[in-house]
Amino acid sequence: MESSDDKGESFPLENKQCWVLSDNDDMTAEEAHDSRTFGPVPISDLVGRVIYGLQSPFDHNPIENSEKSMEEDEAILDVELDVNEMVASSFSYSMKAA
Repeated sequence: MESSDDKGESFPLENKQCWVLSDNDDMTAEEAHDSRTFGPVPISDLVGRVIYGLQSPFDHNPIENSEKSMEEDEAILDVELDVNEMVASSFSYSMKAA
């Protein structure tokens, strides 16, 4: 997977790294304190459960966890996750950075 920094320069994410972005569009990168500030994060540093993965506007889907976890996550996905907005925001951000 390839990402971009704030200077618009592309760089590859290494295996077992991820890029984390705040979902608050009203914050700047410094306020949000996400990967735009501190860079890629090793997957081993993540705490919690990933419930949805977005790799591109065309490649995104819920993450398959245990059956119990997926039942718990369903309400979050139904109520809090606007997939169309997430795809539009991510694609828009990557286009700005490119």
